[in-house]
Amino acid sequence: MSRPVDVSADKLEILGKQNRAIYSGRAKAVRDTTTITCDKLVVHYSSKQEVTRIEAFGQVRVLDGDLRAQGDQADFDNASGVLTLTGSPEAHQGGSHVSGSKVVFTTGSDVIDVDDARTVVEGASAPGTPAPVRIDARALRIFGQANQAVWTGQVKAHRGTLDVTSARAVASYGPDHQLTHLLAQGDVEAAEADRWARGERADFDPKTEQLVVTGHPEAKQGKNHLRGSKVVFTQGKDKLEVENPVTHYHPEPKK
Repeated sequence: MSRPVDVSADKLEILGKQNRAIYSGRAKAVRDTTTITCDKLVVHYSSKQEVTRIEAFGQVRVLDGDLRAQGDQADFDNASGVLTLTGSPEAHQGGSHVSGSKVVFTTGSDVIDVDDARTVVEGASAPGTPAPVRIDARALRIFGQANQAVWTGQVKAHRGTLDVTSARAVASYGPDHQLTHLLAQGDVEAAEADRWARGERADFDPKTEQLVVTGHPEAKQGKNHLRGSKVVFTQGKDKLEVENPVTHYHPEPKK
């Protein structure tokens, strides 16, 4: 069902036969909790004067609760409340900043979908190591009220000297939007300096900076190859722990 929309601008052009109204110059549309500002707004309406769709062009800014988003163009369906941002879109929610090829969300909802997502998670560091977590993936879904974000498709996470790749990653946040836990799942590989680990699952705690790899894990440090039930290493420290280890040493060949 369409909701009331308030629109203002410096200039208005009405195309009656086309059921369109074009607003230009400091254009602004307000619908419930959502505010859209831009250079130009095209409002489509029905014969009953109900707004059915809004197109926004040029320096588009969207505000809805703690969500801030921007892009070159936006398309808003008034009946469903679905807003789609394109043209180098970016979104900020809580402690996360994400950009991609498309940002989609429903007004009044806490769920955001991002295609070709590039994410920076702030506040994800232990004291004295101000390194945010950067995550790239084909798709991202943010659940605001649940304080959770899910990345899928060729996920690449980077923090300082640590790189983790996987098929899927799930981040959990505290009420202050601080990252509390990052879980990587499916074909997980982690690398830092001369250390490397692989498994089906990896849990990372940003406070302790420990990465725990499970699911038939194997690891390498230098030329030594290890297998076990669990592989643990702490970011930035030259230490590798393996439970139930089986180790294969590669000695240097004699000259």
